[in-house]
Amino acid sequence: MVIKISAMLLIILGGAFFGIDRSEKLKNRAEICREIEKVLQICEFTLKSSDSDVYSIAGKLKNNSFNGLSFFRNLPERYEAGKNFRNDWENAILKSKLESEEKQLLREFGRTLGTSDTDGQLKVISAYIEEIHSLYEQRKAEYTKKGKLYRSLGILGGIMAGIIVI
Repeated sequence: MVIKISAMLLIILGGAFFGIDRSEKLKNRAEICREIEKVLQICEFTLKSSDSDVYSIAGKLKNNSFNGLSFFRNLPERYEAGKNFRNDWENAILKSKLESEEKQLLREFGRTLGTSDTDGQLKVISAYIEEIHSLYEQRKAEYTKKGKLYRSLGILGGIMAGIIVI
């Protein structure tokens, strides 16, 4: 009997942890969008303040710590003959563990970074900030809507499976 009760408790805990894990993944997706928005704001500020090139922007991004955006560490900080910044940007993003929408947005941003004058760049960055903010609001609403559901279903599913064991 003690073994059955222990098994039941382990199954309930397993279900609860599964639900919490799913809920946290939704929350992390929203936080990644917030970090991407910060990245875009840093790029915007850097361009406004010093009319920088893509390599100095990459250097500034490396100096900041972004929890879910570690791919900045792979970007070059200065020009090297035979290297293409856009290819390095693209490869770094493709190797990251971001969701497809976030990857696509960052890939498009990387393709446009450094392709026009400062005013053009600032307009492009503003458009991307609006787009990522919209995506952030969508992710936040998804977390609010589904996060509690995942946690509840995990716990209830664990309880149900635990009762079946007894």
